[in-house]
Amino acid sequence: WPHRQFSALASQQPWACAAACRQASAFALAAEALLLSRMKTEAWPLSDDQEKLVEAAQADILKTEPTYWRLSGPESAQVSCSLARAFPVWTVLARLSGISSALMQKIHSEHPVNNFDVYPSDREPHSPQHTCRFEDVPNQPPPPPLAKLCDLLDRWPPTQRLTAEGSLLIYSLVHAVGGLLDAFGVKWWASAGALLGAVRNGGMLPQDCDVDIAIWRTDAHILVNPAFRSALVAAGISMYHMPIYLQFRFCLAQVPAAADQRSIDGGLACYLPFIDGHLADVATPEDGQERWSYIHQTDLQFADSFPLSGILLPSGSEGTTAYEDVRRRLPFGEHTTVWTPQAKETEWYLNKVYGPDWRTAMRGRYGQLLKNTSVEEFHGLIARPSGPLRDVVTEQIQLGSLLPGAEGNCSIACDL
Repeated sequence: WPHRQFSALASQQPWACAAACRQASAFALAAEALLLSRMKTEAWPLSDDQEKLVEAAQADILKTEPTYWRLSGPESAQVSCSLARAFPVWTVLARLSGISSALMQKIHSEHPVNNFDVYPSDREPHSPQHTCRFEDVPNQPPPPPLAKLCDLLDRWPPTQRLTAEGSLLIYSLVHAVGGLLDAFGVKWWASAGALLGAVRNGGMLPQDCDVDIAIWRTDAHILVNPAFRSALVAAGISMYHMPIYLQFRFCLAQVPAAADQRSIDGGLACYLPFIDGHLADVATPEDGQERWSYIHQTDLQFADSFPLSGILLPSGSEGTTAYEDVRRRLPFGEHTTVWTPQAKETEWYLNKVYGPDWRTAMRGRYGQLLKNTSVEEFHGLIARPSGPLRDVVTEQIQLGSLLPGAEGNCSIACDL
C-alpha cells in the first residue's frame, strides 16, 4: 500500500525527513489506521494495531515542532496551515474518531478555513500578515552540505571530503542501485575511482564524492522501464537521464534537485553525493580481442577501449552477440559489494587510466605524483561510515512492490 511504503521510507531515513515529510508520514499512518477501521462494525474503541499507528502519527507530528519554533508567529501559522491542507491528518483523525463526512462538511461550511484570523481580534488587530491562507507546501530548506572540496588531495592521509551522513548515503546508493540493477538483469560494474577504491583501498576513496559505474548499453532500455523506475522511487531514489553524456545519474530523492542543462528530466540533477552510470558498449576489436569502451568519452583519460574478456565472454557461435557474464564481486566498504572485471582486465584498465604505479602512488586529478607509499597503507583507507545499509530488494519483495520476475530474472518485468 503506498501509504505504508511512504511511512516506512520516512522512518528508515529520518535525517532526510523534514517538516513536510513528517506531516505526510503522520497522514499516511493515520490513513492506514482509518483503513483498518473499515474492517470493524464500530468506529471505537481502536484496535491495538490502530493505536500503534495513531501513536506513531503523533510522534511524527511532534517532530515537526522544532520547525515551528524557529519561525515567527505568523510564519509558523502559515507553514502549519499549508502543511495541514496538503496532508490533512486532522481530517483523517476526525474520521477515525467516528465523525461523519456530513458533519465535517457542515463544520467546514459554518467555519470556513480558507482564510481565517490566526489571532482573535480581542488579542491583536487584524492585519494581512495575521491571516492563515492555504498556499502551496513550503519548500524545505536544503540540507547541510554533504560534500566539500571533492577530489582535493592536499595531505597524507587524504582528507575525507564527504560528511559522515554523505558517506553513509553514497554507500546506501551503491547498495540499493546495485541491488535493483541486479534484480532487473542490468549488467554493471565499478569504473574509474570506484574501481580503484574497491581494488586498492577496499571501498570509497576518501577524497571522492561520487561513484562511477559502467552500464552495458544493451541493458539500458530497462532503466526507462516503468517497473524499474517504480522500484527506484519505492527505495527513495531519483534517476535523471543525461543524454549529452549518455549517462544516468542516481540520487537520493529527498536531496534537493539542482539545475543541470545536461539533464533531460526537466533540467534537473542533484547535489553530491550521487552515482553516475556511464553507458558502455562493444568497441572495435584489437589484436583479435573483443573490447569495450564508454560511448561518450568525457575525458581523454577514459578515451580508450578496454578488454571485454574480464566482463563478458562470447558464448554463442561465430557471428552472434551472445555473451557469458564473468564479472566478479569485490567488497566496497564493510557492508556491500560492487561488480568488477576479472583481475587481469582490472589491472589493464587501472594501468591505462591511473598509471602502472596505481597500487602505491597517490596522484592528483591531473596525474601529478603526491605520495608514494606501500599497498598496506592504502588498504582500509576509505570513506566512513560504510554502513549498516538497507536491503531494498528484500524490502520491496516483502512489501509486494517489486514486480514478479524482477528478482534475478527480468523476463517478466522488462516486457511490461
